[in-house]
Amino acid sequence: MPKDVKRLGRLTVPGLNIQLTIRFRPIDETLSAKLEGETMDLGLQGKVAIVTGSSDGIGYATALALAREGTHTVICGRREPLLAEARDRIARETGSELLAVPCDVQRLADVQRLVRETMERFGAIHILVNNAGSVPTMQFTETDDAQWHEMLEGKLLSYIRVTREVVPHMRKTGWGRVINIAGGGGRQPTATGMAVGVNNAAVINWTKSLSLQYAADGILVTAVAPGKIDTPRQIRNRVREAEIRAMTLDILQEEGVRDIPLKRVGRPEEVASLVVFLASECSSYMTGACVAVDGGATRGI
Repeated sequence: MPKDVKRLGRLTVPGLNIQLTIRFRPIDETLSAKLEGETMDLGLQGKVAIVTGSSDGIGYATALALAREGTHTVICGRREPLLAEARDRIARETGSELLAVPCDVQRLADVQRLVRETMERFGAIHILVNNAGSVPTMQFTETDDAQWHEMLEGKLLSYIRVTREVVPHMRKTGWGRVINIAGGGGRQPTATGMAVGVNNAAVINWTKSLSLQYAADGILVTAVAPGKIDTPRQIRNRVREAEIRAMTLDILQEEGVRDIPLKRVGRPEEVASLVVFLASECSSYMTGACVAVDGGATRGI
């Protein structure tokens, strides 16, 4: 092994049952100092993270994973009782300081209050995970213009609204991470997931544009495209798809798994592990990318 290549032992990836032996040629002392012994320091201790739509599913798993890494985590959602339960569970498990803010990201006043309360409590915002926003399965000829606008408002425009309020605070600190939860439908369309695909394709395109605009400010912007994940939201979407296609839910689920090379649906924790990495110092040379977490389901290159 070359003299300037360092071996760092074993890395356990949170949420995944694997270990990796890390070898690298350090670029500078600051980055190499993040990696020492048998653990990887993700550089998240003390960072402030907002995770939208975090009362359950991928958002909850992400907020929990970030809190485990020592972030001051802000969770938000529309369902106050569920949000309070999520806050209490994460606090008990991690001992981390959390802020729970009831918020509908489709309302500008709510978003501004979310950002204001975060700044008042923690004084900074370093990480934003855009996750709120559900787009239902649709039948094309039965969907009017108003419903199309509502679907775009439910995800794309909500992501834009929250990010627009947060980015100025990241620019002041000269460091930021924006991670947008998109979806596999943005790259691989389906017959009944038309609105989902349009939304996610737009999110992926906007992610790339935003990454170009704010790279010089130290703000890295990435997207994550989950496939079939076992979340309450995706279960509701599958029920609707089964109704549209006039088949049983069991048959639909069997069909869906058949198309996944790993032959199973994913877990929210598997998506959260990637989000935590993208939020960390270890992703310091990644921006504008969209990373799939779909068990190999997306066939595009």
